[in-house]
Amino acid sequence: MKLDQSASERALKTMLADALGITTQEAAFGVHAIVNENMASAAKAYVSEKGENPKACALVAFGGAGPVHACDLAARLGIKTVLIPPRAGVAAAFGMIVAPVTYGAVRSRRTLFSHLTPSILNEVFGEMQQECLQRIPSVQGQSEIAYAYSVDMRYLGQGYNVNATFVRGTDPLQTIDSLRQSFENIYTKLYGRIFADIPLEVMNFRLTASIDRHIVNVGGINTGALGDGKVGVRRAFCTKRRQWEIFSVHRRIDIEPGLTFSGPAIVEENESTTIVPSGASVRIDVHGSLIVELAD
Repeated sequence: MKLDQSASERALKTMLADALGITTQEAAFGVHAIVNENMASAAKAYVSEKGENPKACALVAFGGAGPVHACDLAARLGIKTVLIPPRAGVAAAFGMIVAPVTYGAVRSRRTLFSHLTPSILNEVFGEMQQECLQRIPSVQGQSEIAYAYSVDMRYLGQGYNVNATFVRGTDPLQTIDSLRQSFENIYTKLYGRIFADIPLEVMNFRLTASIDRHIVNVGGINTGALGDGKVGVRRAFCTKRRQWEIFSVHRRIDIEPGLTFSGPAIVEENESTTIVPSGASVRIDVHGSLIVELAD
């Protein structure tokens, strides 16, 4: 017999419950918790690699199911603020429409940083700039192209690179100094120290050219909305309190900008659904983003 997805999920939960001697509700919550814990573990590793503290960050949720998991995932990371942008459920498709037209070029030229000269910088980046001008689609005039410069560098003998961004100014020697400063700042942020007595090595030069598409304002805010957009209530499982509770149900498009209300709540929209746990507050900001502030 062919089962649909919901029936398959119910069968899996029942088998888990029977095997572990727990209720179906506990099995379902366990599956949900494992999924979120796996995402939290991956996020912690990524944030640590960047030298950041998750507690100092906000969590941006997107995708059809992203806002469903976002608040529980944020709590596991110690994050207090969750941001769900307009049309989060179709963010990938929307991003392809509004993202700048971009082309990146790279040149590998291994050399000691002490041997780096203004002429090398001008030669390499000049060559890559010509490549970008030839390859980037001519959707706007070339005068509107923005360039981002960076270099992959490392201490001599290391097996991994650090990408250092810099501003290419009119003074070439000052540009080289700013490149070294950028590397040391990023390296200190990642590893807590620098090694002034070890030579630096340049591995790759990178240039990214981009042109904005000048998309018109597509904010997801309803300036005429009044009230909290509540359309009813629904019984649902609260992952914070681990029990069934009565959730208020709200239509996102009908929430008044700036108005704050409390969870537990379910915020519905055409592309996704946001689950707001007990004790959290939620509002729509001036850009149309849904902002959830979690309780301690």
